Amino acid sequence: NVDAFLKEWGIEIGDGYIMNSDASSTIAAPIQGLQSYFESPMVEVADDYKEFINSEKIPMIMPASRPINLLFTEDDDRETSVMLTTPATCAVVDMEGNAGELTSHNVFVRGSKNIFVGPEKISSNVIVSGSAYFLDSLIESNSLNNKEFAIKLVNRYTGKDHGITILPKSLLTDVLNISESEARGINIAVIVVIPLI
Repeated sequence: NVDAFLKEWGIEIGDGYIMNSDASSTIAAPIQGLQSYFESPMVEVADDYKEFINSEKIPMIMPASRPINLLFTEDDDRETSVMLTTPATCAVVDMEGNAGELTSHNVFVRGSKNIFVGPEKISSNVIVSGSAYFLDSLIESNSLNNKEFAIKLVNRYTGKDHGITILPKSLLTDVLNISESEARGINIAVIVVIPLI
């Protein structure tokens, strides 16, 4: 049961979907999974996670997000923290279309369990997104911060210090300099002689 698992980590997924009442902090984004454009609230990055984005001027969105509640901030060896929130102009809309009060909502959170081995703190983490479309293929553009945030997040929590480096390769090949009669001889050897062996 996913809900019971998340409760152990201090996380609870709310009902309904978050809609923004302020058009100036909403982006109509093409969502491949929904096969249409969806009015998506821009989200704010918590101070502890601003290193995961290149610029605060580039927006990040959470289409069709459910609200996430934190059950505690600290409990024995467990901690929770908010990574992304919506603006205070958002409301949760239930399945009947009724909107709740306008307030900020958590849409991306982290739960961690810590142990100490000597002076070293070792953590296990659970990252929860309120939106299944946070990394939709149509959102992964340079005009939004979603992809950058996700890559840096994964690198941080998997212990990867440096990003992926793709070394350039030359696509030029050496030309085979053979005469026409040599080419016919190779052709006959491949087509006739080798199959007979």
